[in-house]
Amino acid sequence: MVSDLIDRTNMTWKVDLVKESFSPSEAEEILCIPLSMFSQNVSLVWSGEHSGIYSVRSWYRMLLPDSVIANSDKALFKKIWQVDCPTKMNIQCWKFLKNLVPTKLNLCTRIVTTDPTCFRCLQSPENVAHVLRNCPFADQVWARVGIHSPTIDEQSSFSEWLSKLLSNISNNKSTEVLITIWALWTAQNKFIFEGEQKNPTDIVTSIKSYSLDLRLVSDCLTASNPRACIRWLAPADPFVKVNFDVGFRQHEKSATIGVIIRNMEGQILGASSLLAYHIPSTFAAEAQAAICGLRLAADMGFRQIEVEGDSRAVVTKLQSDSDDPSDIGALISEAKGQTRRFQECRFLFRHRSRNRVAHALAALRRSLDTDLVWIEEAPVEIETLAAEDRRWLDPP
Repeated sequence: MVSDLIDRTNMTWKVDLVKESFSPSEAEEILCIPLSMFSQNVSLVWSGEHSGIYSVRSWYRMLLPDSVIANSDKALFKKIWQVDCPTKMNIQCWKFLKNLVPTKLNLCTRIVTTDPTCFRCLQSPENVAHVLRNCPFADQVWARVGIHSPTIDEQSSFSEWLSKLLSNISNNKSTEVLITIWALWTAQNKFIFEGEQKNPTDIVTSIKSYSLDLRLVSDCLTASNPRACIRWLAPADPFVKVNFDVGFRQHEKSATIGVIIRNMEGQILGASSLLAYHIPSTFAAEAQAAICGLRLAADMGFRQIEVEGDSRAVVTKLQSDSDDPSDIGALISEAKGQTRRFQECRFLFRHRSRNRVAHALAALRRSLDTDLVWIEEAPVEIETLAAEDRRWLDPP
């Protein structure tokens, strides 16, 4: 029986017994299933979503052959979202890649219109590739912007063309590419619906001006206070703050965990650097780190704590009053159960830049021979980072 494989006292797997009873791959799968000291409601869980809740999207993905998923434009999508430009441009470019825009060819497909010919050149069907690349008007704009279009078959898809284009240019030029794409689409719509007939020179002037303004704003924001975003926020008295972070290695199914506890003055009260095995995902690692932070704080006798991490998904689960049906539900249940050991416990999400001391503790574990816990002290490099955080609390 499954219960024979579990140490009921500590609610952990009997590792040796599991490894003796199953093949290595099966044993690893079993050992990666989290257990909790606290009871959970029995519920149906949908394996297609990390949340454990059914969605049509996940069902559609499960129906797709593996080859379709493997050959998708995931790398290009990732590159698009990383381009530094207004979010509306990233979103619009994603729509072009997915062909989710009302070109005349798409409207013909939906029987909204009968003529797919481009309004501007009156030569070819108006699809995404034509508006943004093949139309003579678009060709003139790209030439005058100074971005050389890669050599590619005219019948190739827009995504193939854009992928080759972005792979050979700098970050600043990538921003200019998305601005140009936005400008071409806007110009096409204004030509159709407002009768506005701008020539390529006017379009290029607006692209260059917008690109320059965007760079100036970005430089000003970076130079105005470059370290303000990394400021650690102290807890209000009488709370202490527990920060946690992880370093996850998928191929090893392991995670390094860093925990640091500080008071309102930023003084280190406790810290730990740990290594956990049989961790199936980053989310599981973050949840396990939260549990480690709660246990350390409780063992040290603190009664009012703020627990702060940089995984929004995990912190949101910890803040929720409802049961979590996801694959880390047992870990979330365990963490919530640990909060009973405190008079008051708050879970907070903060950006990674405000969690760098815990991150450094997690990274430190890779160079240590064993798990370590410090009380009212920490390694020199950790003390240095904590001291920098304190300077923001009481600037000179």
